[in-house]
Amino acid sequence: MKRWWVLGSVALLATVASVYHMNASGAHPSPVGVLRVAPYLHDAEAAVSFTFDDGLQCHADKAAPLLSEFGFHGTFFVIAGRMREHKSDALIRDPRLHYGEGAISWDEVRQMHDAGHEIGNHSLTHNFMNHMSAAQLEMEVGLSAQLIAQHIGEAPVSFAYPYNEFNPLAHDIVLEHQLAVREQWTDYGGKNFTPDVANGYVLKAIKQHEWLVPMIHGIDSGFMPYDSNSFRAHLTFLKRHGRDVWVDTYGDVFRYRRERDTAQLERDEADEHSLTFTLNCPLDEKSYDEPLTVIVPLPLSEETDEVTVTRGEEPVAFVRERDEVLIDVKPGGEAVVVKWQ
Repeated sequence: MKRWWVLGSVALLATVASVYHMNASGAHPSPVGVLRVAPYLHDAEAAVSFTFDDGLQCHADKAAPLLSEFGFHGTFFVIAGRMREHKSDALIRDPRLHYGEGAISWDEVRQMHDAGHEIGNHSLTHNFMNHMSAAQLEMEVGLSAQLIAQHIGEAPVSFAYPYNEFNPLAHDIVLEHQLAVREQWTDYGGKNFTPDVANGYVLKAIKQHEWLVPMIHGIDSGFMPYDSNSFRAHLTFLKRHGRDVWVDTYGDVFRYRRERDTAQLERDEADEHSLTFTLNCPLDEKSYDEPLTVIVPLPLSEETDEVTVTRGEEPVAFVRERDEVLIDVKPGGEAVVVKWQ
């Protein structure tokens, strides 16, 4: 893990700085080192967001249950105009998709959403969006978002372009209806896609502190099929590397990164046994409400030293790692008080 400076004790000092970009100029003459916001939640070295395109039956039958089994959440981009209402309804097969995939139902989408998975927007009809008029794009993006919100109770956060094709007009209209657009991805699946290949992508992401976004279509069959046994092996590998990799939905990782890059940390007070700080973010708090991990280096000499963290009158959960305390804090609200002895 990363190491942080620990400074000598003198007096109180307050400063306001962009935490993620804070450098040595943010140092304080107190026993506490430089506070920072972790690049990823829980100070992970990298992030992984599994994304699944086209709203296929195999996503509900195999992909979502596998992710849930390992305690992970994925993002499922559905085509709202070709959905079935109920699981018992006959499968709808799109003649443009030549692999026999059947569309998922709204019943299953609600179950996946209730299990913590993200339901993303993949357009109304899955047509190329780079040659559409503004009116057509509004229909493809806006109506699809409206249908998703109607069926799961909240508007979609993320969008994935059909065929990954778009132009500036499509991009602008998409961002009028969603916060995030999948603009980077790594293909998962196909004949020679083994667990070693997938695991190698993760190890590279850890080394380079990147956000890995697998793009997956069929599971066990269909377009670029991803073998479910290989998927299980890959998830097992990720679980073993849980301290280094944050696995979460595209929307949650996107929001964390946006908040991280704009957040400001105000260090209000510090002495030999306490620290008070506030964390603020200029983004709309209704859309950006992800907790950020604040790293607080403390002058702890014994593993038995007692540490408490509170916000207002409520205790705040934290993780202690040697001489650092990791605290998940939502921007805004009351100051956070850290005490130790």
